[in-house]
Amino acid sequence: MRSTERRVARLRTRRNRVLKCIAIVGVATLGGCKKSTDPALVIETAPVERRSIVLSAQANGTVEPIDIVEVKSKASGTIIKMPVDVGSKVKVGDLLVQIDPRTRRSSGSDRPAHCAECIYTSGR
Repeated sequence: MRSTERRVARLRTRRNRVLKCIAIVGVATLGGCKKSTDPALVIETAPVERRSIVLSAQANGTVEPIDIVEVKSKASGTIIKMPVDVGSKVKVGDLLVQIDPRTRRSSGSDRPAHCAECIYTSGR
């Protein structure tokens, strides 16, 4: 009978160890599942909506033009009208500057005074 008692004692010891492991795992699992009341862990949500993504970048460097255009006037005088701003896009035939016909000094051009204006023409 002694061997039977040993066997029963071993089985009880194993059963106790298994029950202890199950209890430890159960406590650890339930301890990790408790509900948090910490307001710092609240995640803010928003409804889904379609929008454009705005992408911007900042960098240091030098901006260089692709084409360099030199604008020269054949006439000199007081500017009375300048319908374009520096850096604005112009098309062929757009008026760039209108010069006062009373102060215009001719540089070999015999154009009438009322035609004293600079018009953009493509040099290409």
